[in-house]
Amino acid sequence: MKTHPLLATALLATLAGCADEPARYVDSRGTQTIVSIDKVDVQDFAAAADALLQSLYDSPAFANAQRKPPRIAFSEITNDTSTQFDVDQLLQKIRASVTRSGKAVISVTHGTRTDHLTREIKAANDAANGAHRTDLPDYVLMGKVLETKTRAGRTRQATYSFQLTLAQAGTGDIVWAEEKEITKQGSKAAVGW
Repeated sequence: MKTHPLLATALLATLAGCADEPARYVDSRGTQTIVSIDKVDVQDFAAAADALLQSLYDSPAFANAQRKPPRIAFSEITNDTSTQFDVDQLLQKIRASVTRSGKAVISVTHGTRTDHLTREIKAANDAANGAHRTDLPDYVLMGKVLETKTRAGRTRQATYSFQLTLAQAGTGDIVWAEEKEITKQGSKAAVGW
């Protein structure tokens, strides 16, 4: 029996296609998400935001605020990793959690750069002749995402450090700071974490 080469190629392609797993929905915080070593994944943002916010909620920063609930302005969150991602993936999780918690009010009426924002708030308070302006934030939240990569043989490791700092607006005094490190190791991307 003679096999036609085109038919054999089509049969092999069909069989290889059957081995592919069909697309399906998975829980973004579950164990079936893909873990990439060389970049920050959606579950990394979720884990970092959860840990950082729990630390912030447990700190005395909000309890010691003069205004209840205090107003927070978000300053710059810097992505200092080798991969490009939108830091808003982290910021939105933080905004949503803080808003739902009722522990603070998010202010979006001021600039985004820390040094400019702090000077702007101080100047506005000074211009108010000692009267505290109620539209100005009490705190400024700023941060950075860093990475450290290493390898040993075929095994690669990446540690992503999510750092947040809460400073008193106008003075720049730091009232809370925290870091959450997420370390991933392997020779290739995998499912589960």
